[in-house]
Amino acid sequence: MKKLIVFCMAVFLSASLQAQKTEEEYRSAAEQGDAMAQSYLAAYYFNVNGKYRSGDVTKDDIRQAAYWFGKAAEQGESGAQYWLGWLYSKHYRDLANISRSKAREQTVYWYRQSAEQGYLLAQGKLGDCYLKGRGVKKDGNTALFWYEKFYLTMQENSHPEDALKRWEEYMQGIKSKGYISSYAKL
Repeated sequence: MKKLIVFCMAVFLSASLQAQKTEEEYRSAAEQGDAMAQSYLAAYYFNVNGKYRSGDVTKDDIRQAAYWFGKAAEQGESGAQYWLGWLYSKHYRDLANISRSKAREQTVYWYRQSAEQGYLLAQGKLGDCYLKGRGVKKDGNTALFWYEKFYLTMQENSHPEDALKRWEEYMQGIKSKGYISSYAKL
């Protein structure tokens, strides 16, 4: 039993040292302007050791994540743009002294930057923003436009079953809001 405990501790320490080394490597590359390293470093701050899922993420972690996602987003990294928009959507109180409406505008801005590059999640979330009128004027036709992009992107990426299921969910939302569109025939 003692050998097992010692072995487990050795594995844990090895993994901890590897994570530390990885974080240092990402930080070095991120500070030199590598957009992908900036995104990885942001993800490290935001979800290191599952902190977000367990609820242990701090305001400082969120701010650091936003800082590094912002650096990468400004360079056009679509994943970072999406996640920066998501942070504005979910954690605007932790990011800066801005109003909910300003945060929603930032959310839409970053979702759009990402969606226009074909980032799947951003396309769906941007459709949600238009459907619900969050950060933009409610517009069922524009919501359907982005939902269609989401659907087509998902199909292109070999997820036809998931695409159809999600499309049906979106269409249900559109119908419940009473929107009629030329896209509804798809």
